[in-house]
Amino acid sequence: MQITRKGLWASACPRGEGEYICDCSDIADVIVFRKDGTMQVSKVSPKAFFGKDILHVGVWKRGDERTTYNLIYRDGKKSSGGRTFVKRFHVTSMTRDKVYPLTKGSPGSQALWFSANPNGEAEQVTVHLSRVQRLKSLKVDVDFAEVAIKGRGAAGNTVTKHPVTGKVDLKSAGSSTLGARKVWFDASVKRLNSEGRGQLLGAFGPDDRILVVMESGAYELVKPELSVHFPDDMIHLDKWRPNRALTVVHRDGEKKAVYVKRFNAESSSKTVSFIGETEGSSMLLFTDHGAPIIKCKAKDLGEQRFSLAEFISVKGVKARGKRLSVDPRAKVVMEDTPDPNLELEEAEAVQPTAGNEEGPVEASEVDSDSSNNAPAEAKKTGP
Repeated sequence: MQITRKGLWASACPRGEGEYICDCSDIADVIVFRKDGTMQVSKVSPKAFFGKDILHVGVWKRGDERTTYNLIYRDGKKSSGGRTFVKRFHVTSMTRDKVYPLTKGSPGSQALWFSANPNGEAEQVTVHLSRVQRLKSLKVDVDFAEVAIKGRGAAGNTVTKHPVTGKVDLKSAGSSTLGARKVWFDASVKRLNSEGRGQLLGAFGPDDRILVVMESGAYELVKPELSVHFPDDMIHLDKWRPNRALTVVHRDGEKKAVYVKRFNAESSSKTVSFIGETEGSSMLLFTDHGAPIIKCKAKDLGEQRFSLAEFISVKGVKARGKRLSVDPRAKVVMEDTPDPNLELEEAEAVQPTAGNEEGPVEASEVDSDSSNNAPAEAKKTGP
């Protein structure tokens, strides 16, 4: 879905004319918010006109009680010096193509701040006031976390009765004000959802992240936003547990040998590499199994069985690990054994719905000789 600032949106716009918004199906509904303080829901079509000064466009789902919209608006024209209001609301039901006012309806009303928050985030902003006599402070801070979520038709709370300039600055981004949300991963489309399709990853709060491991020997921690896209070489995806040991068997290009390492995924906003980057380095096996056992076949070892939890203790993410074999062509296969981590998950996780099993999505064994390994937003807009 794309949009032009003239108010047109379409599933395919000419190159250079549209701004990409998100992916959506042909039967989806889209919700549009405008600067005049109105909103509208319509079905996806090849081309439609929603008016000018669009603040936000997104896919709308009926009954969605998690996506929270934060709005500050001026009631009436600027010259009339109308009051400024703040409100938070959900949009759970609508009549298609009907225009709904989000303000009190006075002519000239204008949205001064708007944000769409898929997990109920509540930011802090600063509203700037116009200079008038005997007014000591020209700023008013607004914390959306202190504003109750009400119906979209509510007028909201008064921010100030004094005239405002129309400028609103973001003071600090906020966290979710709602409870933890269950998130599933649908492997058929490689997307997250909250409708129970696919594998249940768990319940996510504002500080929780998803661990994504790539075949290249690196990991990322991503927010559980339903709009997130995952890399093509992903081999493991699960809820991030900072104290859970991860085990990897890798070929080190510098030492020309095979090593085992166990580490905890450290918090980072960047992609973290956990194997060597020298040419010839590659990952042979990855798992978050609590007590992994492998069979290794190599020239110097023959065929032997190893308990990796006993073979090496947990080290730092940058450690090379402990050498398993001097044969760089060694082969490793993981045995199917009970995972002690599953008992911990059952104790801490929300019970999944029928037909969905909670746990990681992964392809634990990586064939180093094959390149065809199958892997197991809320956009905020200001005025």
